[in-house]
Amino acid sequence: MSPSTVSAGGSRPAGYGQSCTNCSRAKCKCILAAAGDACERCSRLGKDCQPIVTARKKVAKRTAASRTAQLEEKLDDLVSILKNSQGHPAQEQQQHQQQHLQDQIAQHRQHLDYSHMQHVPHVPQQTRSQTAALDSLAQAATTERHNGAGMNRANVIDPNMASGHMQRDPTAEEADVHLAKFRTWLPGLPFLHLPSDMSAKALRMERPFLWLSIMNLASDSHSQQQFLRDKVRREMSERIIMNHERNMDIVQGLIANLGWATLNTGPGARPFVVLFSQLATLVIYEQGMMRPPNQEHFSSVGFKAWNMSTLTPKARTMDERRAVLSLWFLTSICNALTARTETLPWTSHMDESLSILERGDDQYLDAMLATIIKIQRICDEAHRLLMQDLLPNAPEKDIPTYLYKPSLLERLNTIKANLPPRFTNNYTIITHLVSTECQIHAIGLFSNQRIPETQSVGSMYQCLVCIRAFYDAFFSIPLGDIAGLPLHTYVALSTMQVMLYRLTISDNPNWDKEVVRQTADVMDIVDRTIELFEKVASVYPMRDQQVQGNLFQKGAKQMRNLRAMWQPIVSKHFGTMPTPTSQHNSASRAATEQPMLLDTMVDGEPIDFNDMSWMADIFGPWGDMQ
Repeated sequence: MSPSTVSAGGSRPAGYGQSCTNCSRAKCKCILAAAGDACERCSRLGKDCQPIVTARKKVAKRTAASRTAQLEEKLDDLVSILKNSQGHPAQEQQQHQQQHLQDQIAQHRQHLDYSHMQHVPHVPQQTRSQTAALDSLAQAATTERHNGAGMNRANVIDPNMASGHMQRDPTAEEADVHLAKFRTWLPGLPFLHLPSDMSAKALRMERPFLWLSIMNLASDSHSQQQFLRDKVRREMSERIIMNHERNMDIVQGLIANLGWATLNTGPGARPFVVLFSQLATLVIYEQGMMRPPNQEHFSSVGFKAWNMSTLTPKARTMDERRAVLSLWFLTSICNALTARTETLPWTSHMDESLSILERGDDQYLDAMLATIIKIQRICDEAHRLLMQDLLPNAPEKDIPTYLYKPSLLERLNTIKANLPPRFTNNYTIITHLVSTECQIHAIGLFSNQRIPETQSVGSMYQCLVCIRAFYDAFFSIPLGDIAGLPLHTYVALSTMQVMLYRLTISDNPNWDKEVVRQTADVMDIVDRTIELFEKVASVYPMRDQQVQGNLFQKGAKQMRNLRAMWQPIVSKHFGTMPTPTSQHNSASRAATEQPMLLDTMVDGEPIDFNDMSWMADIFGPWGDMQ
């Protein structure tokens, strides 16, 4: 103790908890006398100096039995959640619930065993009975119960979503399943070659971003997809923006997300099509993959003094050729879908890559990619001409757009004639071919151009034949393959749907309405599409669809809304429904003045048929792709 704390007479200040009762009550400093007499303040005031009585509260030590009771109470809550669920859960859902509860019980039991080893030398009989009680709780919680019809469905809580245990990367076994699933989807857009012996683990080590993108697309859980989708954005931002990485892993991962964009949407999804396509284009340009390898350095040599002969051009790999062509294809599709991005310019180096792909190592997939690209080049030109017809107040053209149709059809027929036999029944190729042909025939039909009447009606009929061929091919696709269809097939589906609708309500006096109805009834087509989506939802379920729904269930719902909107207009046009004169005139005016424009509302969302991106509004789950 320092000298300053002790008075001259030997007195000292009372320590913590040692002051007298009077000083403690008065909140004064208590100075104790050296001989143990009364403190200075009590002596001065003549008070009876009594030391304070201290009784510190002791916290009772928690026993293993109390911890067990708390854990059992937690399990009782889980049992109550299941009891409050209405109806009989599906077998698959019940298995997930049982597995989830068993995992939690195993963790609780492990915690109990560890606690007993730490605090109880010998496990008593009571603990064994408590463990048995946990087993009985598990059995009771996972037993199917029948609830009354009056239970509120809002009380149904999916244990997977409640626990959030799918907010994680897939396990090794799940990753292998997801990769195998993606392999079956790859022929729809074969932008890369996956060796048959490559495992998910090996792919993750070699191409981590591509692996993450595939896991995101192929996951069978909405909560896991949301977790992986956010992880894709974070990793993409860090690697491309922060670390300035430019490699094939990033390009292929972005192409995968774009190619199957319909599967990359859902609750909480943000627009990504334009963003991802522009980021992939950025990497492609900075890597110089749009030009031959010996021209990669031309852009930087103009103001630098070095000898070009010292630069050794690298060999262009097949992966790079596939990636550049696939990205061109996807930017063309995104341009048709969103009208917010431009198609990559076609270069002579792409022509070279296209010819190399046709005689590549992977004959089937590379030849298929080359065929898809060649068809899309024609489709891209047809789409540009079609959009020129629809631009409001567009200046008159020196050459009417419909005059380009013969040359485009000739190029498309050349592709048909040289189509390998193995592709003649391929639904990906067939749907792409007939949708492209339909767009070629539609050039000039929905504009103010003066087309000869015979040629106009002939083009309309050819459009109708192509639409029927498209739906024949589309409805022949195996049910299990529908969920894995790439984005461009759904874009073609939306294009054919709007074309059929416009042909159905056409006011051309020389157009036979009964021919339209007998060849392709638009209402029947919509009904079959709704039925197809509902079937796909049953064969491609999601683990947590009871909470967040199913992509194709929502698509079927939006198609029903579309049917309800189209039915009155089609009925009026065929004269099967009496309507007020004002409504009839309004419908006729909309059909004649704006043949490809119909602004309306579906579930509160505007639909503009002037933009082929109406699919994003009709099929609700895909509304966040742009």
